[in-house]
Amino acid sequence: MTRGSDRSKDQEPPASPAAIPVQTQRQRGPGNLSLAVSATAKALIASPIVILLATATRLIVISNYDTATATTIASTTGAVGTLLGTVIPLLPAFFPVLFLALVLYRKMVLALLAGVATILVSPAYASAPEALESAWQRFVTVFTGPARLPEWVEENESNIDTFPAMWRALTADIGSPGDVVDVAADWRIQSTLYCLSAFALAVNAGRRWRHSREDRSISWTSVKFRILPLWMPVLALFILALTDRMYQLPGEPSAVPEIVQQPWLPPEKVTLTNGKSWIGYTLSYKDGWHVLLEDQGRTILYFRANEVKSRTVCRASTKLRAERPPLIRLGPPIPDGVPDCRQETARSTRASG
Repeated sequence: MTRGSDRSKDQEPPASPAAIPVQTQRQRGPGNLSLAVSATAKALIASPIVILLATATRLIVISNYDTATATTIASTTGAVGTLLGTVIPLLPAFFPVLFLALVLYRKMVLALLAGVATILVSPAYASAPEALESAWQRFVTVFTGPARLPEWVEENESNIDTFPAMWRALTADIGSPGDVVDVAADWRIQSTLYCLSAFALAVNAGRRWRHSREDRSISWTSVKFRILPLWMPVLALFILALTDRMYQLPGEPSAVPEIVQQPWLPPEKVTLTNGKSWIGYTLSYKDGWHVLLEDQGRTILYFRANEVKSRTVCRASTKLRAERPPLIRLGPPIPDGVPDCRQETARSTRASG
């Protein structure tokens, strides 16, 4: 009897998938799916095709949507120069945005690297104590706002009563998508950013809190992982307020196109022997020819090398220019002795007149 029962136990068929506990199946399915999605996203971001498409798109924007000009720029400066030139100038302006995105998505190692790069590269518009004080004031205002809601309604009762009329007057002239962008510029973009970030963080914290409650054991690890999701949105909102005050994120609708349209080459004032002057970007200076990308119309001009009298580097009036030093400067301060391109043009006009 014992041998027969042992054989029957050895010959028992494996459990069917339906007999596997539901919790085990739940851990297998979404876990594999999230890993697959994460791997696909990482492969897509690091793909050379995506980088090439982004470089080509920015090159077309720089050339004022003229594909012939974009092709000429790429062939003149070379593939490596075009690739690095279209990416590197965007990093100081968008490092703070990348840092906040990584914080919101809980990529702490990448967020730490982006934060260090932001401190060393991006221009800081406030010192660390000033940014901390301003961020704390905003932080307190956000969390004490619901308690002051009746007082705020009483103070702004007249504005609330006239809000429908204000909304009709504001949206009366909307006839195209560009008008919608202009209307959005009149609203508090920072407040909208804070609200969306707070909503995303609250949803994420609730999801993590729900998953943490599945662990019924009482230990320091379980308690830590139950409290941590509640504090992460608070910390992320404080980091958002601190970064916004210190680095002044590009929130105006005109700021981002101006940054993307700015070429990576330094602007120059090129004066010819006949007295004419041009403001543009030198693409090449070889084989007896000076190839210049004109600043205003973004057309390519060819001059003989012996026709160029002088070349003066000037400063473009753009939000991409690092008007402030970074929070931590690793080198000596650079003297700001480069004249503005508009001043150079006005000076040459007065001299010719």
